Amino acid sequence: MKSLKAIISLLFCTTTLLSAGELIQPQDLNYLGAFRLPDVSDVSEWIYSGYAMTFYPDGDPSNTDDYPGSIFALGHDHHQLVSEISIPNPVISGAKDPADLNVAETLQPFGDITGGVFGEQEIPRMGIEYLPAMGDLPEGLYYCRGEHFQDVLVPSHGYCNLDLGSPTPVGPWYYGNYSHYTTNDYLFAIPHEWADANTPGQYLASGRFRDGEWGGLGPALYAYTPVVHSTLPTAGDTLWNITPLLMFGEHQPGNPYLVASQDKKMNDYKEPDEWSGGAWLTGGDRSAVVLVGTKAMGDSWYGFSDGTVWPQDPPYPDVPEWPHDERGWWADSINAVILFFDPADLADVANGIKSPWEPQPYAMMNINEYMFSPGYDYGNYKMTTLGACCYDRSRGLLYINERRADEDKSIIHVFEITTPETGIGKHDQTPEQFELMQNYSNPFNPTTQINFSITKAEQIMINVFDIKGRMVKTLVNRHYQAGQYTITWDSTDYLGNKVASGVYFYNMNYGSISKNKKMILLR
Repeated sequence: MKSLKAIISLLFCTTTLLSAGELIQPQDLNYLGAFRLPDVSDVSEWIYSGYAMTFYPDGDPSNTDDYPGSIFALGHDHHQLVSEISIPNPVISGAKDPADLNVAETLQPFGDITGGVFGEQEIPRMGIEYLPAMGDLPEGLYYCRGEHFQDVLVPSHGYCNLDLGSPTPVGPWYYGNYSHYTTNDYLFAIPHEWADANTPGQYLASGRFRDGEWGGLGPALYAYTPVVHSTLPTAGDTLWNITPLLMFGEHQPGNPYLVASQDKKMNDYKEPDEWSGGAWLTGGDRSAVVLVGTKAMGDSWYGFSDGTVWPQDPPYPDVPEWPHDERGWWADSINAVILFFDPADLADVANGIKSPWEPQPYAMMNINEYMFSPGYDYGNYKMTTLGACCYDRSRGLLYINERRADEDKSIIHVFEITTPETGIGKHDQTPEQFELMQNYSNPFNPTTQINFSITKAEQIMINVFDIKGRMVKTLVNRHYQAGQYTITWDSTDYLGNKVASGVYFYNMNYGSISKNKKMILLR
């Protein structure tokens, strides 16, 4: 351990967080509000929706507000049809009442972008992403499709144009010989600069997380291009220009599952986790690859929500009565979260420097406070479900779908990546002054107090980071009235584990302005 003198000297130096100018952090996401989906439906509807969406920058050309462009999104799970909608101004509803929100308008009614080739699927999955024309890639929507059980390889990826009334789908194509349990759910664009340097020509990323270890012990992600010999392949062809970026297990051709082992595991992996959306965020010189979904907390088990465990061998227990009669993976509690991965780690994987199970999330952001639905209440278990997400790169706007938040319909939440020059998003109003005091005592062991004061009611977030810029714990993330406050950190991380001695940073967000201070833990 460093000497006390050496550690104290670090406190007063001008060292900044490692990669602070390179990585987008949770405190850089400013919540702007949410909006509702259209009330009117035609051949499909918006109930049980939200597992695929993409931003289209040229949509809704007559729009004159701060949210131009449109969103192509997937409707009812069973129908698997896509509609184009406008983007109204998001609204922050203190009462979490959907009636407070603006409603999107239908720009194109629901259409089948796959040509009906998949038929009825059990617990289907889907991803869609818009790409402009570039090189051999035509402008349009690229998609992937899957379902809950897929032990046999089938074509899963394809393309269509932007006219939902006549999408003229091309494909579907086989996705190499990779397991379906890792390839065919979330789908998003890779920034050109990163792809040109690390995965030339591969401007799309697709992946999946399959519970129960079938897709490995964490979410998977691959970079790929749908172009074969300078054109889109025909139905039934195989895409081979694919680069694994994340794979928490070992791929074996012909094996429908990844071979899982504890040495190839995402930190804090749990079987009931679910990652259902992804985006490659950029803002100034910063970036992050994010996955959105639900994170299981506490104990987890396979069985029923009342705690009944289903054994691997008979005798099997009686099925509990409703509402505990659904068998699957369960946990003590679950959070709606955003995972952050470092694109530099993925570049190391693409270039053969790291194995695809080595990258780990550098931060996790709990966004339960923004959710409208308290979740599905099964007694001791509440589940808030996030669906897909999409990203408006030119404006730094991240759209996240919350399923079944408006009765059985989805709503869409909007976050803005604050600008690197000022730390303030262009949609913000500059809040009044606030003060963040130095923690006391300092150095400390094992607890320390952090005092702050604010001059008007505002959302306050205080996070702790280690010397490498990795988020350790969120201390507060809620609405405060004007006044003076004291919070305590007990030197544990977000899992309740004791952290090591060393220098840490605490960051306070007051509206969209933030301040940082250093502190020292000596055990």
